[in-house]
Amino acid sequence: ELDLSNNHLEGDIDLSPLSASTFLESIDLSHNWIRSLDTTPLKGKPSLRTFIVNQNPLISLDTEFIHSSKGIETFLVDWTQVTTLDLSPLAACKDLKSLGVPQDKIPELDLYPLMDCQLLESLTVSGINSSYIDLWPLFGLPRLSDLTISSRIQFGRFPLSSIYWPLGLESIRHRKSSSFLREDMHQEGFGIVRDRFQSLYEQLNPLARYHLRVAFIEFFDLGHFQGFDGDLLEIIHSIDDSMTFEEAHLFLNDVISRSMINQVKGGGSTHFIDLNQAHSRPVFAVIASEIVESRRREMNCVSLIKSDEGFDLTELWYTVYGQEVLSALGIGSSTDDAGILRIRHELKKVGIESFGNPDDCDELSPKRLSDELRAYLRFLAIRTSLLKN
Repeated sequence: ELDLSNNHLEGDIDLSPLSASTFLESIDLSHNWIRSLDTTPLKGKPSLRTFIVNQNPLISLDTEFIHSSKGIETFLVDWTQVTTLDLSPLAACKDLKSLGVPQDKIPELDLYPLMDCQLLESLTVSGINSSYIDLWPLFGLPRLSDLTISSRIQFGRFPLSSIYWPLGLESIRHRKSSSFLREDMHQEGFGIVRDRFQSLYEQLNPLARYHLRVAFIEFFDLGHFQGFDGDLLEIIHSIDDSMTFEEAHLFLNDVISRSMINQVKGGGSTHFIDLNQAHSRPVFAVIASEIVESRRREMNCVSLIKSDEGFDLTELWYTVYGQEVLSALGIGSSTDDAGILRIRHELKKVGIESFGNPDDCDELSPKRLSDELRAYLRFLAIRTSLLKN
């Protein structure tokens, strides 16, 4: 093991003394002033597990040595100034868990070799200087739980298990009135989802599916979908029929990738929702606080957010918004039949009648009431959106 981090190393570093170190397992040269590093002496090191050179003004790095070090678990080159970086050797590193790469000097960062790194847990992309990175290869990695994207000025940490996807992506939002969205959809549902979108969707891991769902809900004005139940695949179904499979792939990747990067470059705030502990009531309170504080003024159809991976938001709406909505209706803290009837009456006035006969209250429960409250909030969001426009 060789650890020379924070050691005031400068200029060109000669690693030739390591040529005979067949059993070298770790090398850490981070946080120095290294500008040039010849990795040739690192070839033939099958025991190498850790390679760290981040936080250096390094301008080039030959990754050929990785071919003989397929057991690498940590490979950190982020916050360097390398202009080219070949990640293809990492495709054979099945044990790779942590990766850091720079982007500010690299015109196109190819992450597709990482699709085979099924154990990857953490990825850092530093120095974002563009508005687009193809992140699609990451969305099928089952263990990826920490994705950090950072620029020179702003820094944003995005745990994939808890990211709140931001507003932004004006280029996508502007498409809502074009051929990418049909404006004549009725509220009875949208039929069977096209196979090409279903296939793409099924490639995503559960966390990516949730993120994509939230991104779509935030980006599109869903005011005309009054009966919409929040299903991502039904949103996708409303996209123009002429779109090819490849265009659909790029479109979905565009939605996620650009939004994340735009938020980092714009200095936006990040809200964390921990889906892994969503069964815990205190966590619901945290979620509630984030949603209420960040969306109260905009009311941007946040009540449509819904996960299909075992995370049911109905308890959230009941716990958080129940008293607020009932109070707004002048019902105080009542959750009895009278309160529910009042909510249903308000919904009926705006054409939302998807919850059966308003006079039938025989089998109402907190969960049932939650559905009513979610619908009422959807109405408030739609009404607010229409008033703004």
